[in-house]
Amino acid sequence: MGPSGSGKTTLLNLLAGRLSASSNLNGSGSITINGKKRNPGSFKKLSAYVMQDDQMFAELTVEEQISISAILRLPNKVSKAEKKRRVEAVISELGLSGVKQSFIGSETKRGVSGGERKRVSIGTELVTDPSLLFLDGPTSGLDAFNAQNVVQTLVRLARNGRAVAMTVHQPRSNIFSLFDMLLLLSEGQIVYFGSAKDALPYFSQLGYECPEHFNPADYFLDLVSIDSRSPQLERNSRGRVLYLHRSYNEALSSKEGDMIKQNEISPKIEDEPNQETDFTDIHKYAYPYWKEFFLLCNRASKLLVREQGVSIISAARTMITAILLGLIWLNKGRNISSTNYMDIEGILFFIPINQSFISIFGTIFTFPLERSIVLRERASGMYRVSPYYLSKTLVEIPRSIIFLLVFCAVLYWMVGLRDSASSFFLFLVVNFLTSLTAEGIALTVSAGAPNPKIASAIVPLFLVVSALFGGYFSQIPNYFVWLKYMSFMKYSFGAFMHIQLDDFQFQVPVSDCTVCDGNQVLSTSGMTDFSLGGNIGVRQSFY
Repeated sequence: MGPSGSGKTTLLNLLAGRLSASSNLNGSGSITINGKKRNPGSFKKLSAYVMQDDQMFAELTVEEQISISAILRLPNKVSKAEKKRRVEAVISELGLSGVKQSFIGSETKRGVSGGERKRVSIGTELVTDPSLLFLDGPTSGLDAFNAQNVVQTLVRLARNGRAVAMTVHQPRSNIFSLFDMLLLLSEGQIVYFGSAKDALPYFSQLGYECPEHFNPADYFLDLVSIDSRSPQLERNSRGRVLYLHRSYNEALSSKEGDMIKQNEISPKIEDEPNQETDFTDIHKYAYPYWKEFFLLCNRASKLLVREQGVSIISAARTMITAILLGLIWLNKGRNISSTNYMDIEGILFFIPINQSFISIFGTIFTFPLERSIVLRERASGMYRVSPYYLSKTLVEIPRSIIFLLVFCAVLYWMVGLRDSASSFFLFLVVNFLTSLTAEGIALTVSAGAPNPKIASAIVPLFLVVSALFGGYFSQIPNYFVWLKYMSFMKYSFGAFMHIQLDDFQFQVPVSDCTVCDGNQVLSTSGMTDFSLGGNIGVRQSFY
């Protein structure tokens, strides 16, 4: 416990082995379990970590969320029946039986209550039956009633043989009375560590007696907080914190520290493997790559089916866009001549731009929302990154193909493009590959950007550059010519041009024309550097 910025979460992450190599934290000392040095391989198997924010998919039910954690994290040798039994046991233990078929929900989607959502988050980790449970601010954001329910649940877990370590900011008195041990921090320094019930007499011995009928937790936080309202108050509060820290260190080596020392030895953590145990059989992941992929595909399919609102809006957008473009270029492909062939170039150039914008902005706001969930699940050792990415991409493909088929069929017929089944099929394929590439760019940028706003500011740069050098504008300065080979839209545009104009004869010949057929259009437009197959191959290399 401690004020904001005291180091609670940092210490918890350090103990739980959750600090990344890039954290640049300089530490000293060692972490032992039952007197033995912590082994990272076995430690993850016997511990679990619940983050402060409840990062879960809102569209899953309580039972589905806990089940997917059990399936992906419990060893493959554990039978399906045993996994199901364990899921039911966790749901019952956390008091979630009445809402197990309810959707988890979120701030914007109706679901279970905040307290129930926190217990689902705990259950997601508890299903592995850890001996040691870490929780970062499990009561944050909850009202007093739900906060007490969550802590009472944690007390029951602790009484059933688990060690529970949690951070807390400012608990009310009836919650504080449930704690066994208290570690009080201020600016990264320990000012008390011992029995929670002995904290009051300890501080009283130091001259800081808690007023009657006053919440002990509030009083302790007042003692260890830095008051920066004025220079004088800040000096006084820093002096008090320094005194408390020194007093604690002195108490450890004196008779006054007996109330602290007698509670420092806790029962041993169960199931910690012997230090000499061979850990070569401890795998980082419970399942092989392909099994993770299929399990994640199953979850992604459920999420996709339940996004009915998104599907309806996407279908409407597809139809409206196709009809609008079709009306603008209505029948332009049925009467191509040397005087109007540039109209066809215009629509063939606009199509990859349209597909890229739709695909990118349909993806860029999705992945960042899921990234925090994926990071949590990855940190828990549930699965690798690539099966998640591949499963998400694969599951989206059928819906994308349906929308794309509708878009291409409507637009192709209204514009009157080349009347050939093979041409339409190739037209559909290039559109699909263009969408895949755009989605890949969006996923790459959104994965690297800290938030969707920054990602949405970066992505247009890729689109604008790709469009400017996509092959439609011929008057490009020599020092920018090389950029056209970096534009994936150039190869989509080139493929469309070859599909429609290779060996194409104009329906309305004009005497003394300079451009009399499709091949001459390709030559005039600079589209002869790559064939149809070459454009498709190079274009797909961007993916």
